[in-house]
Amino acid sequence: MIIMNKISILLVFFYLSLLPIVHYYAGDIQFEVNDSHEAGEDIHHFEHSKNNEKEQGLSIQKEEILSDLENGTEWETFDYVMTDDVNNHGFEQIESLNGLGTEGNPYTAGTATELRDVLRAINSSPSNGVYHVVLTNHILYQDSDVFEIRRNLVVDGQGFHMLYSNSSSSTAINTGYRIQRSGVHVTLRNMNFGSNSMTDAAGRIYDNNTYYGIIGSGNVSGINFTAVFEDVDYYARTGAQPLLSWNQESTFIFKGENHFTSRAGTNSQEFMEGYNLVFGSGTKTTIDHQTETDSGFIHGFGTGGSNGGNRRIEVVIEEEAEVSILSSKQNLTHGAPLIFTIADNAKFFYRQTANRALNFSDSHATTINIGRDAQTTFLSNGPINSGNSVTFNVDEPEFIHFENVGTTNRLFARDMTLNRLDGVPGVTGDYQINYLDHAQGLGKRQIPGRATQILADNQFSLIGLRQAIYQRGVHFTWDSIPNVQIGKSELLTTIHPTSQIIKEVRYKLSTERLWSGDSVTSPAAQDAITQANPDTPGVMAVENTTSLSWQNEQLRAGTYYVYVQVIFQQMADGAVAGQEMEPLSIESLWEEKEVMIVRSPIHVEVPLKKIFEVREAGTFHQEEHSQPIITHSNFTIDFTVTHIADHSIDPTISLVVQIPEVEGDHLLLKLSTNDGQAFGPLIVGENRPEAITLEPFLKDPLELFLKGEFAGSIFKKHETDFRLTYTLTAKGDVD
Repeated sequence: MIIMNKISILLVFFYLSLLPIVHYYAGDIQFEVNDSHEAGEDIHHFEHSKNNEKEQGLSIQKEEILSDLENGTEWETFDYVMTDDVNNHGFEQIESLNGLGTEGNPYTAGTATELRDVLRAINSSPSNGVYHVVLTNHILYQDSDVFEIRRNLVVDGQGFHMLYSNSSSSTAINTGYRIQRSGVHVTLRNMNFGSNSMTDAAGRIYDNNTYYGIIGSGNVSGINFTAVFEDVDYYARTGAQPLLSWNQESTFIFKGENHFTSRAGTNSQEFMEGYNLVFGSGTKTTIDHQTETDSGFIHGFGTGGSNGGNRRIEVVIEEEAEVSILSSKQNLTHGAPLIFTIADNAKFFYRQTANRALNFSDSHATTINIGRDAQTTFLSNGPINSGNSVTFNVDEPEFIHFENVGTTNRLFARDMTLNRLDGVPGVTGDYQINYLDHAQGLGKRQIPGRATQILADNQFSLIGLRQAIYQRGVHFTWDSIPNVQIGKSELLTTIHPTSQIIKEVRYKLSTERLWSGDSVTSPAAQDAITQANPDTPGVMAVENTTSLSWQNEQLRAGTYYVYVQVIFQQMADGAVAGQEMEPLSIESLWEEKEVMIVRSPIHVEVPLKKIFEVREAGTFHQEEHSQPIITHSNFTIDFTVTHIADHSIDPTISLVVQIPEVEGDHLLLKLSTNDGQAFGPLIVGENRPEAITLEPFLKDPLELFLKGEFAGSIFKKHETDFRLTYTLTAKGDVD
């Protein structure tokens, strides 16, 4: 209770080797290698260029060879009896060779003849190895040169090149590294096959190879082996088919950093004919395979080995490996079902070139398993298709990106299945599919935990679908903090910086919850928040901005609901082997915070004196003497006069409720405001509990003045001293 005074309470990141013209010798054959500065080729350049020389036609069909093999016709084989290892971890020196064949003291070879002799000596050793051989020079070899392997072996090229002569056949079966015994494990390390810059004496680039592969067993399907490529580069334009094994149990493994480039030319076919391909943990591999013969990037061809009785192609990208593939082949796989595993934290990028749409398989089922935090991208020049079912089994990947980069609309030419293996059944918010149409319209679809979804154009709301990304719901951290003081009642909402680029932030503030149901992450709740606008009951403010902070001022005390949605500009595939994609906008879910704006201290400026003048009997209304009554609080206050005392020295006027008819000096007095509020008449003593309502944050202050009626003598001076006792009371509960 305050008596006519102011109240003031304060709560207050190639490797190019420049070589001179050098003469090398292969047996008794002298040859010349030139480094050409004009023949370099960017592996991402897709131009199809042909040699001017006559290309050699294919005279032997693989199917005919396989048929001959099955009928008992076979190229030279080697019969021998293996003895027990002398030492599984070491072996005696082969006297005809320099070194011990160990990693620390390896055998050496600098010509094709030396390499052939070293391997022949190793093959005659009683130990299975592992034997180590290092190359001391570039190796020029002909189609008649066979480097036979019967023991476990590591060949370290020390950065030198294996150069297949341009005069050699691109269909030669028994040439190069040829494995003659099942169970052998061979590693080719730190070497180059072919070159896009080194030339022969005729000035021709060394871009020839054999389509029976750089290592393997040729057309013998009964030999299974493991071949490892570690820090290997490959370049070929004719006979470009680097990997081949017709045994279903043979495996090709990539380690370190590898780059394989194949161009369209005579007998250039698939990247691999075989069944098992592994990209080891932490490896980085780029494959630019743009050939025109045959229809698959991988062809499951040959019947050797059992493969567990289940003839299928198995591709594994192990943990934290990165694989980038550009392929002109019509199909990703051909001839057998595919089981493709992309392990935790791995990155896989596949781009279909030659203006073709991606087809996962010619006619077989495709199963793709994608692990935790893995990144997967498929880019197609047209709607993505397959000749049989395609199933994605996903377990907390970072994202799976599908995009039609061609000129036609549509994204999926057939229905595909996505099985989400993680999460809580039926619960949304963890993963979503963000998608774009041809006009860059953005849509979002929530994917519940442990559920099966169909990937099909008709499952998305946008017409002309062009790309879709299945990914974690993008998350951000934020605060919404009130600041309440005398004369200040604010709410500051702040988005904390993230590693991603924030394109836009959408804010909404409401005194009512904008959704109903069990969870704000449900599709219905998200849609309701999205649709809310300034005309929606309770909505006080809506703003779309690039600012990471949003301030609302002059808020009444009470409960508020703050809604925030962030649109990220995400470079979805920028980290995969140098591939750069157009940025894609990714919407987060709407998030909600309930915030309480507490009451500030009561702080009201009340005039100390009220003056009125009466010059004649009758009513008076003197707004010219009005004075502001100002509240600095953030809630509604009732201003009430509870008691009046007459402290006049010589009282001559009586306060009355009604002007009487009897003589005397009588004053009917009311307290009024410029917005039409009033209470009274005022009387000496206790007064009726009437109130003037003081609202917070008025644009124009409330003016307080006296009005009333006087009856009595105006010929004498009346000096009054009425003292009003008033109360300021918070009105009701928190607004």
